[in-house]
Amino acid sequence: MKTVLQHWNVSWLKVILTENGQFSLWKGLLSKSRPQGQAFRVDGAWFALYAKDGSLRFRKNSEEWTVSEDLQCAYERSSDHSRCFILKLQGREVLRHRYRAVASRGLRQLDPTYDQTDEELEDFFLWAARLLNDRSWQANMLKAWTVAP
Repeated sequence: MKTVLQHWNVSWLKVILTENGQFSLWKGLLSKSRPQGQAFRVDGAWFALYAKDGSLRFRKNSEEWTVSEDLQCAYERSSDHSRCFILKLQGREVLRHRYRAVASRGLRQLDPTYDQTDEELEDFFLWAARLLNDRSWQANMLKAWTVAP
């Protein structure tokens, strides 16, 4: 069964995650299916946070991790405007993704009203890190993204 995901920051665009773990943009009419998570493509890689089989999952391309107490997430900010999203499973690093901060791009630095809420709405990895570190929010998203069989 395929998983329907919403493309990060493009609410009308859907992404399909197939049973064999392939990502593809939705081809055809917009589905009335409720998205089961969020997907984002950057630097040629797909990342996703979604519900499947009663649990939340985080995925980079074909690698998938079940969200549990064994999965820790760190989000690091550097003075050079780079950010680093890190996943550890039982204390062992399984994913490190370094990227340029969304907040440092364009006119955002000049906008006096641009704040943490704006940044979270634009930065998939910041949003994912906050969700992965908040058990209550995880439970709410699992409930929202779970599709009855």
